[in-house]
Amino acid sequence: MFYWIAYLSHTRLRDDQNPKRDYSFVWEDSKDGFVAEVKNHPTVFYKYQVFAPIEKYHDMPLYLDILKKVVEFNPDVIIMPFTPTGGEYEDGVIKILKPYRGIIIALTAAPSEKVLNELPNVRGFVGPDEKEMGRLAAQGVIANHRPRHVLIPNDKPNHQGYRERIQSITEVADSYDVKSVEEVFFEVGKEKKFLAEPVENTVIIGLGPKGTSFALKMREKYPERIIGIATMDMSDETQEAINAKILYSVIQNPREQGVRAVQIAVDILEKKTSAAYTKKNCKLKIVGA
Repeated sequence: MFYWIAYLSHTRLRDDQNPKRDYSFVWEDSKDGFVAEVKNHPTVFYKYQVFAPIEKYHDMPLYLDILKKVVEFNPDVIIMPFTPTGGEYEDGVIKILKPYRGIIIALTAAPSEKVLNELPNVRGFVGPDEKEMGRLAAQGVIANHRPRHVLIPNDKPNHQGYRERIQSITEVADSYDVKSVEEVFFEVGKEKKFLAEPVENTVIIGLGPKGTSFALKMREKYPERIIGIATMDMSDETQEAINAKILYSVIQNPREQGVRAVQIAVDILEKKTSAAYTKKNCKLKIVGA
């Protein structure tokens, strides 16, 4: 029997007309892994299709509209992200997917308990090892700079993966007798309200691109106080900082996520795995100064 598999992205994918921008490379790499692995199984899939919002990252109304179209097409498998979790977005996703009876594989961040309870056909999840990302990022920047203070800007307080990263950062900081670890919340677009006066001997560990972007701005303003920066994600700005040797970074392997999501789908379709929810973590890449 042949199957139709669909891939749904959070954001516009790169092409000749649309230059790379923050986040798009992650989904492009993940999509490339998805397509390559689907083509490795010509006896399983007769069709694949890629769907992507055409505007900005996390344009939720547009994303939900496209998800409705995907469900109307009724592919046998949907590979898609479930971030951000909670709120109207999550409720909208659940409502749209309720009638769908095919297989759902999640990417990038683990679905919430609510999603798993409401959508039993979410059969697998591929994402980064969140705790390991936090540990490696903290270990790299703290061991190299031996700070007295660690600051963690967080623009997504309800993000499950961020909570796991922060836990690991705190554990590493404690092992190096760091004097203080402070998590500071901020809203994107209102960054001036965050950390107006950082103290001496501080490192900032960004949980994602937005927090890291702000950390880089703080380093420019207070170069004598911010002695090191680490991040756990990637954007054009952070890539430039890595190239300039001012940033230590631990990043996901999005291409592998696309590959492994298809592999989970194949195992389920060929009855090689149980109906239980299966979590698989991808490898991590370490780059930076």
